[in-house]
Amino acid sequence: MFVDNYPDKMNTEKIIVLLDKKINGVFKKYKDLTYTIVSPTTSDNTYFSFTFTEAGSYRFTIYSKEIKKMASNTLEIVYKTGS
Repeated sequence: MFVDNYPDKMNTEKIIVLLDKKINGVFKKYKDLTYTIVSPTTSDNTYFSFTFTEAGSYRFTIYSKEIKKMASNTLEIVYKTGS
């Protein structure tokens, strides 16, 4: 995942990622994650990795360590079988 805070700098040592999964049409808490920012005062973006092991609709919301909302989005994970 790519988090872009341009033109502002990240200005936080860590980001908190709240990941929700849609279950029966409603987003429910799935995982809470924390990532360290390598250059918080000079960088305006960061990457973090997460491996999705289940198909489905997900929503992630990203906060700074100081609990300032930085980004939110949804994505759909689909696994294809066969060729």
